[in-house]
Amino acid sequence: MVVKVAYYELFEMFLALRQYFSNKRFKPFNSSMNFFAENLSPNQKESIYSYGILTNGYLSALKNLLKIKLSDSGSDDTHILEILKNPHCLFLSEDDPINDEQILSDFHALLGFYQSEEHLSSSIISTVSTLWRDVFSSIKAQYSRDIFEKTKIISDALLENDAISYLSTLSDRFYVEKGVVHFRIKPEFCISIDEIENIIIMPSVFSSRNLTFWYEGKNLLFFISLEAHRKKEFEPSDMLLLMTSSLNDRSRLKILKLLFGKNCTAGELAHSLRLNPSTVSRHLKVFKDAGFINIFSNDRKKIIYAINKAEIDKFLDKLNQYLTDQE
Repeated sequence: MVVKVAYYELFEMFLALRQYFSNKRFKPFNSSMNFFAENLSPNQKESIYSYGILTNGYLSALKNLLKIKLSDSGSDDTHILEILKNPHCLFLSEDDPINDEQILSDFHALLGFYQSEEHLSSSIISTVSTLWRDVFSSIKAQYSRDIFEKTKIISDALLENDAISYLSTLSDRFYVEKGVVHFRIKPEFCISIDEIENIIIMPSVFSSRNLTFWYEGKNLLFFISLEAHRKKEFEPSDMLLLMTSSLNDRSRLKILKLLFGKNCTAGELAHSLRLNPSTVSRHLKVFKDAGFINIFSNDRKKIIYAINKAEIDKFLDKLNQYLTDQE
């Protein structure tokens, strides 16, 4: 296993784009992310949405960027120029699972439009180019002291702990059991520690969570917020915050109640609650992060949602333990 601690503006940009695209899941934003989101033009917002659909909510983009970074030692500027020449190199592939109703319903239509309309292609390229030039290429300089200090903290911690043990002190969104790392994401992902080939750990100006991560094969990428701290007894954990915040909405509570009765598609939930399907899809994304739902039949045609009662029971126990100071 090779562990590298470094700061990459290119990864930072695509994390910010992902968080903006899936804003319901990542809010509340930190101050830097708020500033970024509030200063986007309408055309940039539209391009970020389009590119988000084509890149599987930017997950395929992050996966492909990780592959590029590990196979090519070139600079971020070199890599962004290659992406601008060929933006579809970051698109969703046939091997990438889709578990997002928004992407499932819009991908093929938007892909056809992208391939036939020069405007969409130029709009995406223009937005990525402008954001890189005007925002992200200068982030390292703006936050150089904070990034250096965080990098030093991470590096010092890794002198005393292995990478996985250290990262687990920052978040409970993954856990280790019998030498296997289990990530609390949908679709589910786990990997044996012995199988991990590369781990990149980078401080992040824009990460809205203590710890955000993604993977490509046997390679893992972790973003540690500049504001991240090791778990403290009084602080609620990442998962507890995700779970409690997911219930802070009338429609989401109704969705859970329906799913307790039977498995449903997003369309069936939308019909029962008289909501827009895209609204239901956004709510379901929040429940995926919280672990309250399971996803089935992901065949790029239909997604079925089912309640994860065991995880909800664990949440209630965890909340009780936290409130009564027994955790």
